[in-house]
Amino acid sequence: MLGMLVGISVALGLVLTLVGTIGTAMGTVMGDFQQSGANLYVAVAGGELIPLDRGASPGTIDQAATVLSKLRSIPGVKSAVGELTWSLKQEQEGRQARNQAAQFLQTIAVDGDPNDISSFVVMSEGRWLRRGNELVIGRTLSRTKSLGVGESLKLSGQDYEIVGIGKLRGFGSVGDGVAYVDARNLRQRGITGDVMNYVAVETTAPQSVRDVASDLSLRAVSPAELTRRTESSQGYKSGMAFYWVIDLFILFVSGMFVSNMLARSVAERRIEFGTLRAIGLPSRTILISMTAEGLSILLASYIIGFCLSLLLGAVVNYGVARPYGYDRLFGVDPTGYVVIFLLTMGFGVLAAYFPARAATRVDPLDVLREA
Repeated sequence: MLGMLVGISVALGLVLTLVGTIGTAMGTVMGDFQQSGANLYVAVAGGELIPLDRGASPGTIDQAATVLSKLRSIPGVKSAVGELTWSLKQEQEGRQARNQAAQFLQTIAVDGDPNDISSFVVMSEGRWLRRGNELVIGRTLSRTKSLGVGESLKLSGQDYEIVGIGKLRGFGSVGDGVAYVDARNLRQRGITGDVMNYVAVETTAPQSVRDVASDLSLRAVSPAELTRRTESSQGYKSGMAFYWVIDLFILFVSGMFVSNMLARSVAERRIEFGTLRAIGLPSRTILISMTAEGLSILLASYIIGFCLSLLLGAVVNYGVARPYGYDRLFGVDPTGYVVIFLLTMGFGVLAAYFPARAATRVDPLDVLREA
């Protein structure tokens, strides 16, 4: 029984960790869009700001400078900030080794002042960039490359000074492992074209922005619409279905373990059940006691599994989330944990029912003959 308890506890711990990870990871990606002050995101028609399906991407807005100018001129628009994901070659001072592999730094080129959008900039240290030769880096990038405010990096032929450590909310699932640069500087140097992936807009007249975006063959979506679109995508549904299939399979196997254990317990306690039947104990009482025994095992396993999931979640947050630039990828999901608890108890009732029925059918006369 102790071995069974440990095995089921480990299985439930893995299930709860999966539930807490998938819910928190998706919440982290989509939550950034909702936490920022931008209430509309303008992108190309068909572009996915949170790409989950194979081949999906935000797309590319051509003539980005003109698009940004038109959006900023709309009455009620407080700010419009463009974003372009790019890679810049990191160059070392001095003579480069002939066979040394080139290192590229993932960057986000920003057109506009994100400080004009409320709750958009999250700075840990320093300030946001103001000139073309300045750089803001994420906390993960700062930690992994041992870079701090005041130091410099040479990227694609230009020296940049690091003026801040932080990130922007609502610019996709890039985490804190990126650097932020001035998009206009990259365009002037010919590194990028006049393009953007999408534009974050804070406005008091969302319908006007939608109309202008439509005239430009673009689309404007709110954070709520973005969340609904993401949750209805095939990639999101497939991912959630896959996780729940794994969870249900683990719960089913756990239920089978409980059922086999109770069946063996009934076989070993035939004399006990026969004696109880002989002295007049109702079959319903035996049925309830055996079912309660199975549920108590699963309840204890769930409690141990819950504690184990917190431990595994801490490992995920420290060993996986931080290297990828996220504050966390695991968190207790109350709704998911309640659902798993109810499913566990449901499987427990089913697993205990048949062995309990077998206990109520023990014939006292047969038991006395065996004794």
